[in-house]
Parts: sequence; structure tokens; C-alpha cells
Amino acid sequence: FRFVSIDIHNQDQPGSTFVRRRFEFVFASPAKDFANAVYQELNDKQLLHLPVKVVACDEGAISRTEEMAQELLHHSQNHLHSLDVVFIKKIRSVAGKVDTAWIDKVEHWTLNPTDSISKSFPLTPSPENPSLEECVILLTDDMLDTCSTASDDTNLVHAHYSRTRYTIFAATHSVLSKGSANLNKIAADLILIGNTLFTDAIFDPGIN
Repeated sequence: FRFVSIDIHNQDQPGSTFVRRRFEFVFASPAKDFANAVYQELNDKQLLHLPVKVVACDEGAISRTEEMAQELLHHSQNHLHSLDVVFIKKIRSVAGKVDTAWIDKVEHWTLNPTDSISKSFPLTPSPENPSLEECVILLTDDMLDTCSTASDDTNLVHAHYSRTRYTIFAATHSVLSKGSANLNKIAADLILIGNTLFTDAIFDPGIN
């Protein structure tokens, strides 16, 4: 048997459960496809000259976000050469409920001539001292359901990057159990969703 997960949590979970039982496990990542879509959008909007901030919305999203950042930097149409990876920290007293969240750190990734990536650590912005740099924000997640968490994360990032010119939210699985109109909760200019689940979102006139 071979088990394939298309971007469910990360490469370790649930993969380690299958590996312990000696089943072959494959983690299929959509990062390259999303990177292609992001480049196309930024090129169409003439925004490739702006710095990009790729956001890890929690610890479980770190590997996904870092893979997205790598795909963007190594993309055949790369005009970025560098970008920032932004890490959100969250405290949860119970599963599914976030008590508090903040931007924990920022890493600046630079693509070297050898195709390696070097990292530096700029100052982390805060709502009291937000970044005044015009930029593009890219948030990623494995699932979009009620969109409440995505909305909170997007608003949090905007409070730290007050001159955001364009915001993209990319999610692999569009669950949308409460209806696709919840996508309107997310303060994003573009929402990219995978086609692993059926959704009527693109046909819903209530979606802006």
C-alpha cells in the first residue's frame, strides 16, 4: 500500500504514523503550483518589483511556508532574489481556539549565485511600530473552512505591515463547510484554492 497526502498539515504529520507501521507515505506538495500562480498574478498586476512577505500562520505551517518561499526564490521567472519569511506564534488553551497571536520573528532569505539561500534577521515589526515598506503579503494554509482563522491571521499581518499593497491567501483544500461566502471574511485581494475538493466558490455571485 502507498498512502499519499496532498498537503495535510506537514511532511511529518500524518506521515510518521504510516511510516511507523511500515507503510509507504508520500507527501504531495502543491507549493510549485501555487508559486506559479503567485508569479502570474504579480506579473499581471505589475507588482514584481515589490518585496514579498511569506507568512507561516503557526508552527504547523512552517514547513509549508518555507517550501513556498524556496519555490518562489528558485522559480524560473524569479525576479525577487530575496524575500521575508514571517513567523506567527500562537497560544491555544484548547484545540481550535487561539488565545493570543503575534509575529514572533522575521527571516530575510536571499538567493545566492550558487542557488543556496542565506538568511539574516531584520527587526520584527509590531502594531506600535509597523513596517512602512510597501510590500506583497502571501499567507498559506492547508485548509479553508469557516475562514475565521484566515481572517484573523490576515488582519494580524496587516497590523504589522501597514503599507501592504497586495495580499494573497493560498489554501490547498477548500472545505467551506459553512458556505463559500465566508471567503469574504478574508481581507485578501486574491484567494488561491486547490481543486482537491468540490466547491461552488467560483460560481457564487456573493464572492468578491
